[in-house]
Amino acid sequence: MNNKTIYSFILLIMLCGMGCATMSSKSQDTKLEPQSQPKLSSANILRFEDVPIPLNFKLLVNESFIFENSYSRIGILKYSGRATAEQVVEFYKEQMPLHYWNLVNILEYGRRILNYEKPQESCIITIETSVTKTTVIISVAPKITKQTTQTPKSSSK
Repeated sequence: MNNKTIYSFILLIMLCGMGCATMSSKSQDTKLEPQSQPKLSSANILRFEDVPIPLNFKLLVNESFIFENSYSRIGILKYSGRATAEQVVEFYKEQMPLHYWNLVNILEYGRRILNYEKPQESCIITIETSVTKTTVIISVAPKITKQTTQTPKSSSK
């Protein structure tokens, strides 16, 4: 081998090494930067006017039901869409107070459960994620009120 070939080979290895070093530092830099996620918007058409739904989440009709009369409403609504669980949690933490719901607590263990209440109703929002979608289950029901029960008077003989 002549010197020209050896120098060309060494130069090629050095250039490849510098290119790889540059690539790895760029990928490390992007890992260190926090990734901000866009906020979710609310859908315009709602099944319950005071329970918002993230825009582009679709109602799963066959897995949902609503019962309403002039005294109360009960429903379980299941929606599916694309967003991270964190985005959906933040959406509800921002939107529910705008509809006069008070946050009671949040449970996080695999799925996220947000408990809200109003004076006469409770709302439980369950957020489940999979690889391809996020499912939101909304349960609305009246609160059970404590009523004093009267025992029948015993008849004396």
